[in-house]
Amino acid sequence: MRLVFEAGVALFLSLAHVEQSVVAKTTPSASHPTSNGLLTKNHRCDVVVLGGSAAGWAATYAAVQEGAYTCLVEPTDWVGGQLTSAGDPAIDFNNQLNITDGVSTVFLNTTSHRASNLPPSLVDALARINTTGRCSVSSNCFLPTDMVTHGLQPQIAAATATGHLKIFYRSVPIAARGDKQSGLVDSVTVVQRTPHANVTCTGWDVLFSHDVARWYSPQNDSRFSKRVLRFTAGVFVDATEGGETLALLSAPHMQGLDEAYDGDTSAPKDGLCGQAFSSTLTATLHETSQSNEPSAVPQNKVAPHPEAYATYCHSNATCAFMWSRRRLLSTNASGLPATGDVTLFVVQDWRWGVPFISKVLAQQSVADGKWTGGFNTSTLAAAELQGLGWYDFYKSQAPWGSRLTLRDTWVNTSTSPMGTCTGITKLPYMRDARRTIGIDGFVVKATDLKRNASVPLAVQPVGTVFDDRVAIGTFFFDLHELETQPTCYPKYIPHYEAYYNARDIRPYFLPLRALTNSVFHRNILYAGKSIATSYLVSSATRLHPVEWASGSAAGATAAFMVRHVINSTHGLLQPPVLRALQARTVQHTPLHWTLACGGFPQNASGEPLGGTAGVPPSGPGWTCA
Repeated sequence: MRLVFEAGVALFLSLAHVEQSVVAKTTPSASHPTSNGLLTKNHRCDVVVLGGSAAGWAATYAAVQEGAYTCLVEPTDWVGGQLTSAGDPAIDFNNQLNITDGVSTVFLNTTSHRASNLPPSLVDALARINTTGRCSVSSNCFLPTDMVTHGLQPQIAAATATGHLKIFYRSVPIAARGDKQSGLVDSVTVVQRTPHANVTCTGWDVLFSHDVARWYSPQNDSRFSKRVLRFTAGVFVDATEGGETLALLSAPHMQGLDEAYDGDTSAPKDGLCGQAFSSTLTATLHETSQSNEPSAVPQNKVAPHPEAYATYCHSNATCAFMWSRRRLLSTNASGLPATGDVTLFVVQDWRWGVPFISKVLAQQSVADGKWTGGFNTSTLAAAELQGLGWYDFYKSQAPWGSRLTLRDTWVNTSTSPMGTCTGITKLPYMRDARRTIGIDGFVVKATDLKRNASVPLAVQPVGTVFDDRVAIGTFFFDLHELETQPTCYPKYIPHYEAYYNARDIRPYFLPLRALTNSVFHRNILYAGKSIATSYLVSSATRLHPVEWASGSAAGATAAFMVRHVINSTHGLLQPPVLRALQARTVQHTPLHWTLACGGFPQNASGEPLGGTAGVPPSGPGWTCA
């Protein structure tokens, strides 16, 4: 039967699509003048990945492993996104949570840590790094520099050695050209910047909010020289932290609670009711007093909302808890603050606005040719100031505060955990983004993740089993609400304590349709925070392992489309093609769950797709770890 199936797939592919070599690398063409007089280089790649986020690097690595000549466009000089440049180097496993129906139980902590439930490339990266932060929020806390150097650089080197990878660092998209009638994305235009020799810290001497407009300008300036690059591709993958092509193409998308998939429609439709974000920073604990360190908040500036600080550090115990919560490096087995510790301050969310401008303003900036990522720089600057103010407050309150430094003696980025001379990350840590609407209007809804009380766990311990599943994930609805717009949240959005304790989210699946767009359905896929999910679901899919999984699936799918000359994502849903695709994506990310009591889902032969045999539990009263 297996041989007949494989023969059927081969016949379908050979009749419907002409097989061609994946490696279609071309030399950049001659320069062409643009309207602003700058020179443009044209680059043709099999796959172009926009954004080197956790999902972006996973997509790139999978595409290269599948043999596609892949170009990665990354806004900083680090890949990894929230693992590195966006400053959340503490893996969000589903720690200490479980689901139960009172008879049977699934322990999500064990399940989410199991290597067979994670993308192999993520397992490889984590195995290479030092995770001795001894933090309380995760079993894997680490220095961003360690992940870059030891976790990701070996993968980058291996991918580069194949001749199938080209990374364009310090590059951001400023325009995209597509045809809504045909659903085809023709090209994406990018600005690449190079810091001048006299710019200190290789350009990481100022905060993101101060520099981001320069990043997106094609004009040379006092800090950077610029190149304008135009990319064409067999398939594009948008893994940017903000889902930028959705705005650049005016493609159907959601922003924040700009949708009505899980409840009522009372939320504002401007895209400004969303999740809080953070400008994270690191601090180092020294043996002796560092009292000569100046205030982190610049002169003539005042940190906004200082009233929030005391909540997190008002006693020795609370200050110690905040120190160890996301500690990245420690030699003290007791977990208490110790000389040499490096910790991450991320708890100070900016809860007074989202990092993006409204959907209307975003579309206007695209129409005017003034795209700067869709960021609200005033909000970004306020969040940075609040983060710096939190550091000053903590230093003044904690018993060991006088021994702390934020910037240390950094005169370059080589000794900075964040790779900057400001102490703050290269990018803000964003929990929300523009999200695509998939083909035929598809969106993953909360009911696809939540446990149906009418179905015993013994029957189905997992979420909706999509036929077109290409990745898996597990986490609860992790919402960080805004303070300024509490009334913008509909009643179905639970308050923090309610959703944190609502442990009814099953291990779930991500379908191929969630990576697509309803209008641009030909040659663009989405990964990371921009996949087709409702607002509630996005809070459970934005975590590191799930982002990486969606990226791995998108990269493998993009390479598959190129190899088999599949010119529409609709074509991927044809059963023989879909099975052939899943046979490739499963090499990069699991398509089924490995639980102690069996594998889910299972095929007609009683075997879970892409894994070892498993037998579902029979009868009630089992635990499934």
